[in-house]
Amino acid sequence: LLGFAFDPEPVKTEIAAVSAILESKTPFGSKGQTAEQLPAIAKEVRDAGATKVLEEMQKQIDAWKAKK
Repeated sequence: LLGFAFDPEPVKTEIAAVSAILESKTPFGSKGQTAEQLPAIAKEVRDAGATKVLEEMQKQIDAWKAKK
């Protein structure tokens, strides 16, 4: 992926939402989170749009690779 540059514009809202959740939960454990809470935190991140961000990244990578 050397030379690839991700364009966050199509998913900037999702990135902001995911970032806000992660910032409120990290560093993990420092705010009282336990290992049992990890599944709930992961769901919260997915619900905020993490999957959409990953799909957009993959779409851009695939398009970039096709041009090579």
